[in-house]
Amino acid sequence: MNRHTVLKAISHLESEGLVRIERGRGAYAVVNPIELRLGARSWFEQNLRDGDRMPSRTVIAIEKVRVSGAP
Repeated sequence: MNRHTVLKAISHLESEGLVRIERGRGAYAVVNPIELRLGARSWFEQNLRDGDRMPSRTVIAIEKVRVSGAP
């Protein structure tokens, strides 16, 4: 395949948001991109819901720690 054809195809994929190009590093597929609205009143969970995704949390660990000097 001609080099220019490949570069044009990758450029098209980048414009569609399917590929991220990092100069000097390569081209990377964008998997499950999340569009974030940034602003004073934007919430990460609301951005997920707007993208038809369900926010969730997982507790990894719970640990009681005694503070030094405390009774």
